[in-house]
Amino acid sequence: MNYLLYSQEQDQPIKWFTKFNREEIKTEIISHLREHKTDVLEFCKEYSKEDLKKYAGYNIIDFYQNNKEVPSKVILKGNKEYFKPLKN
Repeated sequence: MNYLLYSQEQDQPIKWFTKFNREEIKTEIISHLREHKTDVLEFCKEYSKEDLKKYAGYNIIDFYQNNKEVPSKVILKGNKEYFKPLKN
């Protein structure tokens, strides 16, 4: 299963991961958001081979963006957004 980071600002995937490695993914998110202050990242995974007949595209797992210059995970609850800062 492949995972990817998708940049909404650049409208394209910016980094692919062949396996889930939490630290590598977090490092890449922090690095990208420090360089691109207004970008929003989508952390996605590819659908399994069996699901390709039902679904197209990618399954979005999480969103990330800067909150007051701090790279953060976006948590959506109802109509509100909450931010959880990412720590190195």
